[in-house]
Amino acid sequence: MTTHRTVEELVQAEGGPGSDSLQFILVCVSSDANAAMLEQVASLGIPVLSQTPPAETLDDLTSMYQSLSAMGAKVQVCEQ
Repeated sequence: MTTHRTVEELVQAEGGPGSDSLQFILVCVSSDANAAMLEQVASLGIPVLSQTPPAETLDDLTSMYQSLSAMGAKVQVCEQ
């Protein structure tokens, strides 16, 4: 399994957005860092799978939902 320290490193290693080898990105970070990471991945047009909780508070979740919806982001949240 290959890991990457930054989204940019991952995207470059996999051939960039739209690459056949980059179908989605799994984000596993603390809930306080999750919104920024989801927005970063979504801004590249890459679908993202996120672990729970996606945000620390309901207000944070609402703000994240509005931002990601405006981007047309494809995000799924799952429980491990």
